[in-house]
Amino acid sequence: MKNRILATILCICVVTGAIGVPIAQAGWADADTETPPSRWTNTSLVTLDMSLKNGTITSSGLVVGKTGTTRISVIFTLEKLVNGRYTYVDSWSASSNSTICSSTHDTKNCTSGTYKLTVTGTVTKDNYAEPIEDWLIKTL
Repeated sequence: MKNRILATILCICVVTGAIGVPIAQAGWADADTETPPSRWTNTSLVTLDMSLKNGTITSSGLVVGKTGTTRISVIFTLEKLVNGRYTYVDSWSASSNSTICSSTHDTKNCTSGTYKLTVTGTVTKDNYAEPIEDWLIKTL
């Protein structure tokens, strides 16, 4: 009987995990707020997006530093999922000497599929060049 109960609980955990239902969620110090703390010290926001139209993927990225940011320098990399692995498609860089760095880039001769857009770089504030990395996976 114990094995059957254990097997049922395990099955429920596997199924809920597979469909994206969190079984447990990490909390943070201020439980009264709905917003988790930033995972970066110098960086307020990173947003990425991609769209495919007529064989061209338009990728956009925005990195916003906190007040006092003096430099943002990033590299964007676009990859396509092929046979279970991401393969390189394109990359480009962007930089700014202020708190906002944005980039829009077109990559031609693309077909539909699953793509990963990654941004890596540094956000400098108070002489600390904080490394950042974020990504977006999207089926186009």
